[in-house]
Amino acid sequence: MDKVRLLIYPLAICLLAACAPSAQDIQAAIAQTQAALPTIAITNTPEPTSTATPEIITQAPGGPGRYVLESSGTVVQVDVPAPLSDKDVNEIETLRKKTNAAIVSYLLVSIDNNQGQKTYDLGRIIIVTEEGEQVEYRPAWGAIGDWMLTVDSSNIDLLNECVNLYNGFLGKDRVLPGAVTRTVFIAPQAFTSVKSVWADNLRLVKSE
Repeated sequence: MDKVRLLIYPLAICLLAACAPSAQDIQAAIAQTQAALPTIAITNTPEPTSTATPEIITQAPGGPGRYVLESSGTVVQVDVPAPLSDKDVNEIETLRKKTNAAIVSYLLVSIDNNQGQKTYDLGRIIIVTEEGEQVEYRPAWGAIGDWMLTVDSSNIDLLNECVNLYNGFLGKDRVLPGAVTRTVFIAPQAFTSVKSVWADNLRLVKSE
């Protein structure tokens, strides 16, 4: 994460301050950023298991809706799927279309760490379907960075849009104690059904 910030923030500042970096510099910086991002592959893995103390939970059946997790004072809320009418989702979807990127699916995530005693990092959200398939969602800035790489180097305006949106979502998946944030997570595929929803290795409970 630190490497990502070090590479992207100078780029954003340079672009927005109209210091006119060359298109080659822009693409090179983005490529370096993407190379530094960690990847986690989920292949033939079992459904995630919670490390929390087992307890009997009465919850609504799976399916689309709002899912909630309370962990050590932190409350995570996930809308499955995210409403396309949401301002943040709509802004990302508009950029996706401008960059001609493939269709993706979105989750809207709110993290309330007001009662938390430590920084909360949310790396991924996994939806397990009724068929046993796992659909992995990652923070939006990762997908936006991928789309940036496909933009023609001469299209500085669109590159600026990508950088602005990237920086707008960068770090929103890491919430300090006493802070509240909302962000978007993206998957390159849509889920066909919802059996369970997981934030890293903790299962969320459907609230509505």
